[in-house]
Amino acid sequence: MGLTVPASNTIWNVPFERNRFFTGREEALRDLEAGLSKGAVALGQAIAGLGGIGKTQTAVEFAYLHADKYEAVLWVPSETESELVSGFAALASEKILNLPEKDAAQQQLAVQAVQRWLTEHDKWLLILDNADDLKLASRFVPQGARGHLLYTTRSSVTGRFANRIPLEELSPEQGAEFLLKRIGEITPATSPQWEDAKALSEAMDGLPLALEQAGAFIEENHRTIREYTRLYQQEALQLMARHGDLGDESHKPVTVTFTLAYEQLEQQNPMAARLLRLCAFFAPDNIPEEILEDEYGDLTAALGGALATEWERINLIRAVCSRSLLTRDAADRSLSLHRLVQLVLRESLNADAKREWAEHAVNVLDATFGMAEFEEWPRCERFLPHALLAIGRAAQQGIETENVARLNNQVGYYLKQRAQYATAEPLYERALEIGEKVLGAEHPDTATTLNNVAKLYRAQGKLSEALPLYKRSLAIREKVLGQEHPDTATSLNNLAELYRDQGRFSKAELLYKRSLAIREKVLGQEHRDTAISLNNLAQLYQDQGKLSEAEPLFQHSLTIFEQVLGPEHPETAFALNNLALLYKTQAKLSEAGPLYERALAILQKALGPEHPDTATALNNLAGLYYAQGKFSEAKPLLERALAIREKSLGPEHPDTVTCRQNLAILREEMAARGEK
Repeated sequence: MGLTVPASNTIWNVPFERNRFFTGREEALRDLEAGLSKGAVALGQAIAGLGGIGKTQTAVEFAYLHADKYEAVLWVPSETESELVSGFAALASEKILNLPEKDAAQQQLAVQAVQRWLTEHDKWLLILDNADDLKLASRFVPQGARGHLLYTTRSSVTGRFANRIPLEELSPEQGAEFLLKRIGEITPATSPQWEDAKALSEAMDGLPLALEQAGAFIEENHRTIREYTRLYQQEALQLMARHGDLGDESHKPVTVTFTLAYEQLEQQNPMAARLLRLCAFFAPDNIPEEILEDEYGDLTAALGGALATEWERINLIRAVCSRSLLTRDAADRSLSLHRLVQLVLRESLNADAKREWAEHAVNVLDATFGMAEFEEWPRCERFLPHALLAIGRAAQQGIETENVARLNNQVGYYLKQRAQYATAEPLYERALEIGEKVLGAEHPDTATTLNNVAKLYRAQGKLSEALPLYKRSLAIREKVLGQEHPDTATSLNNLAELYRDQGRFSKAELLYKRSLAIREKVLGQEHRDTAISLNNLAQLYQDQGKLSEAEPLFQHSLTIFEQVLGPEHPETAFALNNLALLYKTQAKLSEAGPLYERALAILQKALGPEHPDTATALNNLAGLYYAQGKFSEAKPLLERALAIREKSLGPEHPDTVTCRQNLAILREEMAARGEK
């Protein structure tokens, strides 16, 4: 077959080059074409079979063969719900579908945009790779989708979701042809090694991944197929006896092949072998290379040596990639490891070693995940699937360390910022549980986690649950860090916010003023946190009707935010919104309008059109339009705000109730005037 390349006008995000060694599978490719050609209605086809059988490569080959029939060929890793969410959201990006929701802070918005696109277009092929849970994967395909849908899956039951196209082992002849191509034989059928290749293919049960690894070993070590076969036969029983049966007879050849390759790598480059082992404890795809830039010693401990220079990192990665054990995406600066390699590397370890490597993975991610502030969101998103997997494995292994607690807290903080409250909550609670056990009930990190859990509860409207946590956090920080520490100021500010929510204004004012005084003294007059205190105190004054006292504080805080964070930062938007609310209260409607509009534009861009904070901006701008008598302009904004809040906060959240009441009042007013 010729190397068909996608048409220049085809939208294309298949993450693999065409495999020039691809062999056989003619029947499966014909069945795929026939099944998908029956109608332009997301007719699902599933390439099914065991791991390493070549499902993904067959899907890749089909995509290249038929690219010219589609306007878009789209690829989504689909092993977990997190992968599906991230994968569908990535399709909205500028380089692929370039949808308006591509920069939404809430990934679900980008997912929904892609799903709408699939219902509005028909000449597309969507490949959901490694969709072992077909029920889960099928939920992401919208009803009414009109293109072609292709799964790759290990599931043997696909009838409810797709027509199953089973992928069997390569025949001895097909396997021999593949292997000889892999080692550079131009005319495999006339090669003097043909019979040896057939014998090895048969011994490996025609598993393409095993043959690929064998070919890589033979090529690099300049061995004949017969020499490799002899080594394979000698090592098989010994290695299986040493490491135990993985419980799946079909994987034994792969296990032996991977173990041979790993042991050779370990002999030649122990640090590279340890890198491979470490990668077996991350998610398999898109492992960020930033993990190799750890400056805190965790990576050094995991690899048994330091990587001080970029040259050392390049050589380490090359050592592993040269054996086809790891692949590198140069554009994305990421590494990927086949799931079967991971399986072999993990399951060859005893219980103590598994625990050790699971802890290494947590420690490295703890050091590299980041603080999850707005500016670091892209980095956090790259690390998220690996962090969640490492957290899960640590829980399975019963690992309860300071690093585990901190990583749970960091990931929870990131997810809370992205309004994924339900996912963040158990991470925070686990961080608190471990932190109290390992560090103690009065450790500063315990206070930080208490503060974060309380902030999450407050965002969910659980004020009575948040209050005791805020108080505990403040008490610890005052006792351990001192009365004038910046973290103490943060706890004072946050507790004051809760009191303001409850209408306990005198208590709130005392705490706000204490927080502001600490921040001005310790951090300076122009610090971001000082601006937050100024803004919050101004909000309290506004709630109390002290408008003349509130206005200069709002203006001062806005100036600081714009200077320190920039005009497009969410904190700047909040300050704009609050100043606009003051102007509206003062009946300065013409001055309030531009500020509300700026705030809404910033939040829609930075956080996304479906974030709860965007809903607040919509609600407030609608309130201004109502005051101006622009009811027809206010109504769609309130309807959008209510829909967002019902979805993200729930129907009984105080903000949702307020928005629903505002919309009801507006509709009554419009009805009284005969407007719709």
